[in-house]
Amino acid sequence: MRDQFIAILDGIAQWLTGLPLVWQTIVVVLTAIPMCAILAIVLLRAIDVAGALTYKWFNPGHTTAERVRLIPARKVTKGHKPAAETRVVINTPPVGPEEPTQ
Repeated sequence: MRDQFIAILDGIAQWLTGLPLVWQTIVVVLTAIPMCAILAIVLLRAIDVAGALTYKWFNPGHTTAERVRLIPARKVTKGHKPAAETRVVINTPPVGPEEPTQ
């Protein structure tokens, strides 16, 4: 079984090296891009599942529903248009440097 698999891979490699460089590039790109896309989808899904399973370890007392909370956009008054869908995420005033005491 292993020898047959190696023979098939060797045959593909020999065929590919016999092609002109332009055709080698086309074949490699047409096979590498879909393989990488499938691998990326699998890895992203695995990371999402691992994150969901370990969320409670790093955030005790919080539920998953609490972290997946949508923040509504501010209403824009006439004449005050935010730049490129700007949203206010934290509704606390900024903290500046403390005033020096004398």
